[in-house]
Amino acid sequence: MIKVIGSQPISGRGTRHINGLQLDNIAFSTKAPDERPAIIASDVHGLEINGFRSPEPLAGKAFKFEAVDKLKIENSPVFSSDLK
Repeated sequence: MIKVIGSQPISGRGTRHINGLQLDNIAFSTKAPDERPAIIASDVHGLEINGFRSPEPLAGKAFKFEAVDKLKIENSPVFSSDLK
């Protein structure tokens, strides 16, 4: 069991220092509306996201990507307005 102390900067999944990550058909939900992004990725080479579902954040974007290359996102409407 992981004990969480204090507030986390993310409402879903965070990852960093990864070479090749594929997320397929992932869904997150929250008990209450949330302002935090659903995904934070930092220093990721080769990130593929397909079929990702989560609530729209109250403020900001659904994701925070830093130093991410070879990014491919499909069938994940929560990202569509933020990537344009």
